[in-house]
Amino acid sequence: MATDAPRPAKRRTNRLSKRLSMAFNPQDHRKERKSTPPIASSIQTTPHSQTSSSNSSTTTSSASSTPSRASTALTTPSTYSNTSSTSPPYSPLENYIPCLFPDCPSHTLPSALGPTYFSPQSPYSLIRHPGLCPSHAYANLRSANEECKQQWERMRQNARRKTMGQVASEFAAWVHAYRKERAEESKDMQRRLWRRVGVLVLGGRSPNGEQDEVWEWKYLCRPCTKKGCMRDWYSPFEARYYEFYAQVRKSGIEILSALCPSCAKEDVRAVEWKMEQKRGVVDDAQWVAWYDQMIQDREREREYWEKAQEGVVREKGIRFKIVEDTKESDIQIEGKGVDTLRELCMVM
Repeated sequence: MATDAPRPAKRRTNRLSKRLSMAFNPQDHRKERKSTPPIASSIQTTPHSQTSSSNSSTTTSSASSTPSRASTALTTPSTYSNTSSTSPPYSPLENYIPCLFPDCPSHTLPSALGPTYFSPQSPYSLIRHPGLCPSHAYANLRSANEECKQQWERMRQNARRKTMGQVASEFAAWVHAYRKERAEESKDMQRRLWRRVGVLVLGGRSPNGEQDEVWEWKYLCRPCTKKGCMRDWYSPFEARYYEFYAQVRKSGIEILSALCPSCAKEDVRAVEWKMEQKRGVVDDAQWVAWYDQMIQDREREREYWEKAQEGVVREKGIRFKIVEDTKESDIQIEGKGVDTLRELCMVM
């Protein structure tokens, strides 16, 4: 007696967890930062005068030193945009986005994936999941295709008196249900991606009022931390800036993401010029000690000012209406439109 056609046994959530738990070694877009001091010949810079910024000057103080809050004030632009007031609002999903695979450090530019990246793929017309870097997306699709192949073999071996036409028809129905299941998974991953890089209203809370621990402020625009900088807010993950902030300098210096591109460029040139001058007046042992201390100071500086930026983005930068805010804050807000926080319209 013929048996009923098998149905997908696992729930959609279990399938998603199983596929995303596969071990895989992604290729990170960022190269490993240099940890050893460079030789003098590798530092190719031009003289550059020191600027009056809390981030552009590198100190040789002890590891316990902390930058002063009074030395730098964050600035807010006249509009929450990445260029001029006539440009469309900044959309995180149209720039470099993170991979949702656990512990994957990769970032991907969606527009670089190509027009057919999310089209149905042979042999079973399955689509790649959004929110994954290409490496994990391809691995996930291979796993799904293998699951279809194994299901076909199980159905064929358990066919008994069924004709191959009946088996093929039942398999086609199974694949159709499997496609719908993966489509729901894709929608869920798209929602997860938006919750991670998108806008949360008032203090990092999701639109339904629940605390969303997944949301990461760093994918939104932020103000430059250099005192007196009046440039528009920027994002290190914007398509035109990502490679600049991710680059590895010959000097081993990491570009500070707490500075806007123009100020960061001035800062790194000034630091490299100072390195070249220092290298010519100290011996090797003193140079290594000075270099290590300078790297540590810059790392603490970066962490401090990114924390300050986070506070401004969470408390000042996210509003869906123009708000007149005169409340005192630990971090001074200055610049054009001091008390006015402009509307942010995210176009999806």
